[in-house]
Amino acid sequence: MDTANSSIVSTIAINWKYVKFLPIYLTVYIRHYWIISSGLIMFFVVNMVKHLKWFE
Repeated sequence: MDTANSSIVSTIAINWKYVKFLPIYLTVYIRHYWIISSGLIMFFVVNMVKHLKWFE
């Protein structure tokens, strides 16, 4: 019984250690997501502009 309780407590402690840093991970992920998505949008716009006859 004691070993089971201690393992549950240690699991909660490990999870709390990760959950504590979750906002930082989310902030970094969202920042990188915006960089990647804006890069994809720029790539798409550049390809659209290349296909337009006005800029050739």
